Amino acid sequence: MDAAEESTIRDRVEDFAPPEGFQRQIKVLKGAEIERLAEAYLSGKTVYELGREFGIHRATVSIILKRHGVPMRRQRLGEEHFAEVFQLHQEGMSYVRIGERFGVSETAVRNLLRKA
Repeated sequence: MDAAEESTIRDRVEDFAPPEGFQRQIKVLKGAEIERLAEAYLSGKTVYELGREFGIHRATVSIILKRHGVPMRRQRLGEEHFAEVFQLHQEGMSYVRIGERFGVSETAVRNLLRKA
């Protein structure tokens, strides 16, 4: 990479820099919180629900659970869910909200509706 390319990349990154004074807060879960997280997941809560409850991203929830050996359930939207998903979407519910309801991503919802 030459100097001109580096300068262009640096300029683009600086365009997306957070506002002055912004501080990103990183939340780290420790012992008891991780146990509560795992117990809640095993009792049926979704990674989306746990992310909101613990103030972390849903992907972080998954990473923590996997690191601690918690068996992950795979939620999939099948054809049997289509009627309910379609109805919710027709009522104006977003892909994200529908996904949260079924414990899947918005992409899974979109894909199910596209297939049909």
